Amino acid sequence: MTTISDLQSPAFVVNRSLMRRNCKVVGKEAVRCGFSLRPHVKTHKTIEGAKIQIKEAIEAGANVTGFVASTIPEVRMLASFVQQEQNIRKIKALSILYGVPIAEFRLKALRKIGNEYPDVEIFLLVDDPEQVLFLHETFHEASMSKPFSVFMKVDTGYNRAGIPPDERGIALAKMIHDLTGVRLVGIYSHW
Repeated sequence: MTTISDLQSPAFVVNRSLMRRNCKVVGKEAVRCGFSLRPHVKTHKTIEGAKIQIKEAIEAGANVTGFVASTIPEVRMLASFVQQEQNIRKIKALSILYGVPIAEFRLKALRKIGNEYPDVEIFLLVDDPEQVLFLHETFHEASMSKPFSVFMKVDTGYNRAGIPPDERGIALAKMIHDLTGVRLVGIYSHW
Protein backbone atom coordinates (compact mmCIF):
# COMPACT_ATOMS: atom_id res chain seq x y z
CA MET A 1 0.00 0.00 0.00
CA THR A 2 1.25 3.48 -0.90
CA THR A 3 1.45 5.98 1.91
CA ILE A 4 1.75 9.74 1.71
CA SER A 5 5.45 9.53 2.56
CA ASP A 6 5.93 7.31 -0.54
CA LEU A 7 4.62 9.97 -2.94
CA GLN A 8 6.96 12.10 -4.98
CA SER A 9 6.44 15.84 -4.82
CA PRO A 10 4.44 17.50 -6.18
CA ALA A 11 1.50 15.14 -5.78
CA PHE A 12 -2.25 15.64 -5.84
CA VAL A 13 -3.81 13.98 -2.80
CA VAL A 14 -7.54 13.95 -2.12
CA ASN A 15 -9.41 12.89 0.97
CA ARG A 16 -12.32 11.28 -0.90
CA SER A 17 -14.64 11.10 2.11
CA LEU A 18 -14.10 14.79 2.84
CA MET A 19 -14.59 15.71 -0.81
CA ARG A 20 -17.82 13.69 -0.95
CA ARG A 21 -19.06 15.33 2.24
CA ASN A 22 -18.25 18.82 0.97
CA CYS A 23 -19.98 18.16 -2.37
CA LYS A 24 -23.06 16.90 -0.54
CA VAL A 25 -23.08 20.03 1.67
CA VAL A 26 -22.90 22.27 -1.39
CA GLY A 27 -25.71 20.26 -3.02
CA LYS A 28 -27.92 20.65 0.05
CA GLU A 29 -27.20 24.38 0.20
CA ALA A 30 -28.13 24.77 -3.48
CA VAL A 31 -31.43 23.00 -2.77
CA ARG A 32 -32.07 25.20 0.26
CA CYS A 33 -31.49 28.36 -1.79
CA GLY A 34 -33.39 27.12 -4.85
CA PHE A 35 -30.31 27.34 -7.08
CA SER A 36 -29.17 25.09 -9.89
CA LEU A 37 -25.65 23.85 -9.36
CA ARG A 38 -22.74 23.96 -11.78
CA PRO A 39 -19.60 22.56 -10.08
CA HIS A 40 -16.21 24.00 -11.02
CA VAL A 41 -13.35 21.64 -11.89
CA LYS A 42 -10.43 24.10 -11.72
CA THR A 43 -9.01 22.67 -8.50
CA HIS A 44 -9.04 18.93 -9.18
CA LYS A 45 -9.03 18.96 -13.03
CA THR A 46 -10.10 15.31 -13.16
CA ILE A 47 -12.97 13.19 -14.42
CA GLU A 48 -12.94 11.35 -11.10
CA GLY A 49 -13.49 14.62 -9.23
CA ALA A 50 -16.27 15.65 -11.63
CA LYS A 51 -18.03 12.32 -11.04
CA ILE A 52 -17.89 12.80 -7.27
CA GLN A 53 -19.17 16.37 -7.59
CA ILE A 54 -22.28 15.48 -9.56
CA LYS A 55 -23.01 12.20 -7.77
CA GLU A 56 -22.97 13.70 -4.28
CA ALA A 57 -24.83 16.86 -5.29
CA ILE A 58 -27.56 14.89 -7.08
CA GLU A 59 -27.91 12.53 -4.11
CA ALA A 60 -28.37 15.66 -1.95
CA GLY A 61 -31.28 16.63 -4.23
CA ALA A 62 -29.51 19.37 -6.21
CA ASN A 63 -30.35 20.20 -9.80
CA VAL A 64 -26.92 19.80 -11.41
CA THR A 65 -26.94 21.49 -14.81
CA GLY A 66 -23.33 21.05 -15.83
CA PHE A 67 -19.82 22.19 -15.03
CA VAL A 68 -17.63 25.29 -15.07
CA ALA A 69 -14.17 25.06 -16.62
CA SER A 70 -11.41 27.67 -16.72
CA THR A 71 -9.06 26.21 -19.33
CA ILE A 72 -9.40 24.77 -22.80
CA PRO A 73 -8.01 21.37 -21.67
CA GLU A 74 -10.66 21.28 -18.90
CA VAL A 75 -13.40 21.98 -21.45
CA ARG A 76 -12.09 19.21 -23.73
CA MET A 77 -11.89 16.74 -20.82
CA LEU A 78 -15.42 17.59 -19.69
CA ALA A 79 -16.86 17.51 -23.21
CA SER A 80 -15.62 13.95 -23.66
CA PHE A 81 -16.94 12.94 -20.23
CA VAL A 82 -20.33 14.64 -20.65
CA GLN A 83 -20.91 13.15 -24.10
CA GLN A 84 -19.99 9.68 -22.84
CA GLU A 85 -22.27 10.01 -19.80
CA GLN A 86 -25.16 11.22 -21.95
CA ASN A 87 -24.72 8.34 -24.39
CA ILE A 88 -24.19 5.54 -21.83
CA ARG A 89 -26.37 6.51 -18.91
CA LYS A 90 -28.91 8.60 -20.79
CA ILE A 91 -28.57 11.27 -18.09
CA LYS A 92 -30.10 14.65 -18.71
CA ALA A 93 -27.96 16.99 -20.74
CA LEU A 94 -25.08 18.51 -18.85
CA SER A 95 -23.47 21.60 -20.29
CA ILE A 96 -20.12 23.30 -19.83
CA LEU A 97 -19.62 26.95 -18.99
CA TYR A 98 -16.26 28.33 -20.02
CA GLY A 99 -15.86 30.56 -17.01
CA VAL A 100 -13.28 33.12 -18.08
CA PRO A 101 -13.48 36.15 -20.40
CA ILE A 102 -13.51 35.13 -24.02
CA ALA A 103 -10.66 35.94 -26.41
CA GLU A 104 -10.28 35.18 -30.11
CA PHE A 105 -7.78 32.30 -29.78
CA ARG A 106 -9.90 30.71 -27.03
CA LEU A 107 -13.07 31.06 -29.08
CA LYS A 108 -11.49 29.20 -32.00
CA ALA A 109 -10.47 26.34 -29.70
CA LEU A 110 -13.91 26.21 -28.07
CA ARG A 111 -15.67 26.16 -31.43
CA LYS A 112 -13.42 23.27 -32.49
CA ILE A 113 -14.32 21.32 -29.33
CA GLY A 114 -17.98 22.11 -29.95
CA ASN A 115 -17.69 20.64 -33.45
CA GLU A 116 -16.00 17.50 -32.08
CA TYR A 117 -18.70 17.05 -29.40
CA PRO A 118 -21.88 18.37 -31.03
CA ASP A 119 -24.19 16.97 -28.34
CA VAL A 120 -22.45 18.95 -25.60
CA GLU A 121 -23.45 22.57 -25.20
CA ILE A 122 -20.62 24.94 -24.33
CA PHE A 123 -21.67 28.27 -22.85
CA LEU A 124 -19.57 31.42 -22.74
CA LEU A 125 -19.31 34.02 -19.99
CA VAL A 126 -19.64 37.74 -20.67
CA ASP A 127 -19.46 40.77 -18.39
CA ASP A 128 -18.47 43.52 -20.80
CA PRO A 129 -20.09 45.08 -23.91
CA GLU A 130 -16.88 44.56 -25.93
CA GLN A 131 -17.14 40.79 -25.40
CA VAL A 132 -20.73 40.77 -26.62
CA LEU A 133 -19.84 42.87 -29.67
CA PHE A 134 -16.91 40.52 -30.43
CA LEU A 135 -19.26 37.50 -30.35
CA HIS A 136 -21.84 39.29 -32.50
CA GLU A 137 -19.18 40.17 -35.10
CA THR A 138 -17.69 36.67 -35.06
CA PHE A 139 -21.15 35.16 -35.60
CA HIS A 140 -21.61 37.21 -38.77
CA GLU A 141 -18.03 36.98 -40.07
CA ALA A 142 -18.06 33.18 -39.74
CA SER A 143 -21.58 32.91 -41.24
CA MET A 144 -22.67 30.82 -38.27
CA SER A 145 -26.18 29.42 -38.02
CA LYS A 146 -26.28 28.87 -34.24
CA PRO A 147 -25.83 31.85 -31.90
CA PHE A 148 -23.37 31.88 -29.03
CA SER A 149 -25.13 30.99 -25.77
CA VAL A 150 -23.88 33.18 -22.94
CA PHE A 151 -24.21 33.63 -19.22
CA MET A 152 -23.91 37.19 -17.99
CA LYS A 153 -21.51 37.33 -15.04
CA VAL A 154 -22.90 39.63 -12.35
CA ASP A 155 -21.01 40.96 -9.33
CA THR A 156 -23.34 40.24 -6.42
CA GLY A 157 -21.27 42.03 -3.82
CA TYR A 158 -17.93 40.26 -3.65
CA ASN A 159 -16.30 42.88 -5.87
CA ARG A 160 -14.40 40.04 -7.49
CA ALA A 161 -15.64 39.90 -11.05
CA GLY A 162 -18.69 40.59 -13.14
CA ILE A 163 -20.80 43.55 -14.12
CA PRO A 164 -22.63 45.38 -11.34
CA PRO A 165 -26.37 44.68 -11.04
CA ASP A 166 -27.23 48.30 -11.81
CA GLU A 167 -27.91 50.24 -15.02
CA ARG A 168 -24.68 48.82 -16.52
CA GLY A 169 -25.90 45.26 -16.02
CA ILE A 170 -29.31 46.11 -17.44
CA ALA A 171 -27.68 47.78 -20.46
CA LEU A 172 -25.51 44.69 -21.08
CA ALA A 173 -28.54 42.38 -20.89
CA LYS A 174 -30.42 44.61 -23.37
CA MET A 175 -27.40 44.61 -25.68
CA ILE A 176 -27.27 40.81 -25.64
CA HIS A 177 -31.00 40.70 -26.35
CA ASP A 178 -30.80 43.19 -29.23
CA LEU A 179 -27.77 41.79 -31.09
CA THR A 180 -27.96 38.77 -33.38
CA GLY A 181 -25.60 35.88 -32.82
CA VAL A 182 -25.67 36.08 -29.01
CA ARG A 183 -28.30 34.45 -26.79
CA LEU A 184 -28.60 35.08 -23.05
CA VAL A 185 -29.24 31.81 -21.21
CA GLY A 186 -28.65 32.86 -17.64
CA ILE A 187 -26.92 34.82 -14.93
CA TYR A 188 -23.72 33.60 -13.29
CA SER A 189 -22.34 34.82 -10.00
CA HIS A 190 -19.92 33.76 -7.31
CA TRP A 191 -21.89 32.57 -4.33
